[in-house]
Amino acid sequence: MATANLNTQCSICPEKTSTFLCNGCSENFCFNHLTEHRQSLNAQLIRIQEDYKLFNKIIIDRKNNPEQHPLIKQIDQWEKDSIEKIKQKAKEHREIIIHFTNRIINQIEMKFNYPNEQLISNQRRNEFNEIDLIKFKQKLEKLKEELNQPMNVSIEQQSNSFINQISIKFSKFLQFNFKSTNFVFIL
Repeated sequence: MATANLNTQCSICPEKTSTFLCNGCSENFCFNHLTEHRQSLNAQLIRIQEDYKLFNKIIIDRKNNPEQHPLIKQIDQWEKDSIEKIKQKAKEHREIIIHFTNRIINQIEMKFNYPNEQLISNQRRNEFNEIDLIKFKQKLEKLKEELNQPMNVSIEQQSNSFINQISIKFSKFLQFNFKSTNFVFIL
């Protein structure tokens, strides 16, 4: 590491004495300051080793917990947001269908009430014949058909999605080999 020089000035103290040249930083040090310099280098080496250990722990953690990767978390958030949008839109459409269905049922109920009241009234007065029974039965069948008839409403799916699509883009050519199957991504 160091080469001895006679009567040169130490880079730390102003004395001219025997110094040692550090090949790493090209500075001259007296014996005392050379020892301090070496101790400083050792301390730096220990900090770098600790950084390596911490980095190795990060690598192991990422390997053992790939779902904790920030990009996976971003995909999870996209999924959560998309599901929430779908739920909200489904709720809105259910409410529209329920409102529309209730309006139709109310209209049918209004159409039902008058013949039903007539039927009850005719029965109480005992004023009905076969023709009346056929008419009541026909009105009831017509109302049943109306209630069971599919509404003139349909659900259409549009190709332009209201949910943002995501895709994965790699910045350079990547090749992965999984169980003898090659996946090549060129973007």
